Amino acid sequence: DALPIWFGYGGKTIHCPLIASTPRLKLYGLVVRKPDLQREAQTVYPQAIVFNELEDALNDKEVHLVVISTPHPTHAPLATQSLRARKHVVVDKPMCLTVSECNQMIQAAQDHHVLLSIFHNRRFDGDFLTVSSLQSVVPALSPIRWIEMAWQKHGLSSKLWKTQASIAEGGGTFFDLGAHMIDQLLVLFGGKRVISVHCVMQFLHDASVKSESRAHATLEFDDGSTGVVDTGSQICHSKPRFYVCGDNFTFVKHGVDPQEAALLNGNIDAAQEDPNTYGVLYIAGEQAQNVPTVPGRWRTYYEGIAASILDGIDLQVKPEQIRRVLAVIEACIESASNHKTIQVNI
Repeated sequence: DALPIWFGYGGKTIHCPLIASTPRLKLYGLVVRKPDLQREAQTVYPQAIVFNELEDALNDKEVHLVVISTPHPTHAPLATQSLRARKHVVVDKPMCLTVSECNQMIQAAQDHHVLLSIFHNRRFDGDFLTVSSLQSVVPALSPIRWIEMAWQKHGLSSKLWKTQASIAEGGGTFFDLGAHMIDQLLVLFGGKRVISVHCVMQFLHDASVKSESRAHATLEFDDGSTGVVDTGSQICHSKPRFYVCGDNFTFVKHGVDPQEAALLNGNIDAAQEDPNTYGVLYIAGEQAQNVPTVPGRWRTYYEGIAASILDGIDLQVKPEQIRRVLAVIEACIESASNHKTIQVNI
């Protein structure tokens, strides 16, 4: 039985519908403090118990899985509290704010023999799955040497805790969406180690905004491959979502996976990629070709969680993997703060 904490955007729009539609999971209850949100939660999910306090939910023996979708600085303390209560935990990205917090969470899970996973649903985006499958679909392609990813828009988040917190406090676009893209880079480049990080950040919003207006991070891997993550909230025209190069090809993909928009409209099964945003593959000496996007499937994440809890199957997203993401983010913050390239072994 699953228990999401917080009935804000992430809990309401993403986690609750996905859990409710996963056959081997049950949306048992929610932790919601605000009276208006309590009423809304009870209306939308009348079978669920609405708890006012996390402690009450953790004392309920029917709760086996706690899902944390709260402001970033609360992830580590809430997850650790739940793990120590011997509950399995899914925590939204970013997992926490530091590698030290991550280590404490991993230790708590190990000490109490429960599972800890991080909701990196962007591993199940159609564009990421398409890039992941390029080599198998077109065997003549050389290995990937260079990947640039961008997530850009013009306008600040409506969530004050994202804009009025510094990046070190978990605010801003880079910590939020950059965490997804760094994770995707590390997965796409397999077991290659990151050996250097260089990051530049701009702070061009007015004085009331503590978060960055733009961040550009370059990761160098031990085989010479390069990954670039570019985020911004003052961008009038975004770069491609993916720009992927090998020795004999380039793949360019615009647009954002349609599953979130479909969830907002109440039906993730209606998610449909616009053919106009299909990626384009350029191979040396050949005509450019459109590549239909592999359908994304966020449900796979929670189906995997159910299989891990009930069948002992390995987690799809392990905390040890996300520790590398946090180590890269820490190096990016250090690089931007000190205006220098940071040598690492991640």
